[in-house]
Amino acid sequence: MPSILSEFMILPYIIYSLSVLTWIIVPFRQYKKRFFIFFLIYGVMDPIALITLLLLHLNTFRIFIPLVVLSIFSLFEIKTIKNNIFLVIIIMVSSLVLSCFGNVKLLRICLMLLDLVTFILFLKYALIEFYKEDHINLFYFMLCVYEISLVLKFMLYIINIKTGVIFLYLTLLFEAFIGIYFIIYNEITSLKIKLKIGL
Repeated sequence: MPSILSEFMILPYIIYSLSVLTWIIVPFRQYKKRFFIFFLIYGVMDPIALITLLLLHLNTFRIFIPLVVLSIFSLFEIKTIKNNIFLVIIIMVSSLVLSCFGNVKLLRICLMLLDLVTFILFLKYALIEFYKEDHINLFYFMLCVYEISLVLKFMLYIINIKTGVIFLYLTLLFEAFIGIYFIIYNEITSLKIKLKIGL
């Protein structure tokens, strides 16, 4: 019985490590691609949060806020960032202030909203490609599914629904599965579902 309990208790660490390792590999597979910086930020997010938690005892949400903001900026063209540099600076400074002084519930709400913004941006890219090419790019579809799952997860945190350990396992496994897709495919090589609209 003790050995079974020990294996059960170590299972979440194995699943968590698998998810983190998967997302660390993703940026290497997306190198020189359009969303490399985005995947790089997501790849280092959990390791940085874990290190700061262990060494500085900081709540991981305080690390996530500025990193997620950076990941959103990475989705825009450099020209757009340069043309709005003062707004970018204001948003970044605000995110740092929020991460330092905001309470945990406020941080969760902000993270949910930031992931919702990310979802909307990827949905826009998906719709643009669908309009131009008459197909659904599963690369964008997987990104949208991943982001909306994060929105749902933070929503459950905010309304304080007790989801339990099984939900945590499923969430981590799902994130690892999504990461594996991005290890195999990028925006160009991704599977595409061709659709014909009209008569």
